[in-house]
Amino acid sequence: MKKYLILLAAITILLMGCAQQPAQPATPETTPTPETTEIPETTPEISAASDIIIKEREVTPSTLEISAGTEVSISVEGNTPHIIQIIKAAEGSLGPRVLENFGTITNGGKITYTFTDPGMYTIKSSKVGSVIVAVTVK
Repeated sequence: MKKYLILLAAITILLMGCAQQPAQPATPETTPTPETTEIPETTPEISAASDIIIKEREVTPSTLEISAGTEVSISVEGNTPHIIQIIKAAEGSLGPRVLENFGTITNGGKITYTFTDPGMYTIKSSKVGSVIVAVTVK
């Protein structure tokens, strides 16, 4: 009888170990939130000061974007003299207007002009021909 009790106890212990444990509540899988990287808006860089160089019949740069109040210098290098004009683009019923006529600038000459009002302008040389620099003032 002792053998039966020991056998019964062993079977009971085995059955208890094999018995299903109460189910634990399932934890929902969490999907990691992707990190977001804020991308700053970029705007074209606007110059604070700008230099234009005219070498004979070549001009650098050919376009310029600046802030109102920026002083622009124009230098002439080479043997060809240039008659420089600053021209404001047409607005509404007004046609283009010459704002400044610097006359003849020769080798080594340098002039400056401060663009105070937003708008479209051209810097022109009689020797180069048409517009030499398109200027946008913001």
